[in-house]
Amino acid sequence: MNNLNNLRQVDVDISVLFITYNRSDLLAVAVRSIRELVDFGGIRAEFVVSDDASDKSHVTKIQSISFDKYVFAETNEGLGSNCNKGIAATSGRYILQIQDDCEFVGNGLLIAKAIKILEEDYSVGTIQLTNQTPNVEHGEWLLCDGTR
Repeated sequence: MNNLNNLRQVDVDISVLFITYNRSDLLAVAVRSIRELVDFGGIRAEFVVSDDASDKSHVTKIQSISFDKYVFAETNEGLGSNCNKGIAATSGRYILQIQDDCEFVGNGLLIAKAIKILEEDYSVGTIQLTNQTPNVEHGEWLLCDGTR
């Protein structure tokens, strides 16, 4: 079941894509943390959820959470397929893909800074917003105005 609205007719800067399967309780926390803590300012955002054929009770809960677009698979096809279906439903120039067990606790301006980096430096294609891989060197970027 796809419930796609007319956001494609409006320019969307960023699609906030939530990937889920049978964890609607965690999804609710993830969505709330983004909506409450991220300062989108003038960034035009859409919220999309892609569900990989969760049980009916989870689907009901997901439908009670406010999204601009809902993507529901009829059969479970795995994480990769679920991500691809969600990405296909997005309209944004950029995609912030979030797993249902991710709770945003960072600086509210982090997303705006990430978009600014992507727009200022075309050699950057991906920005990792977590530091869960401490053994991997993470680059640090300065914006044109000198902020980190």
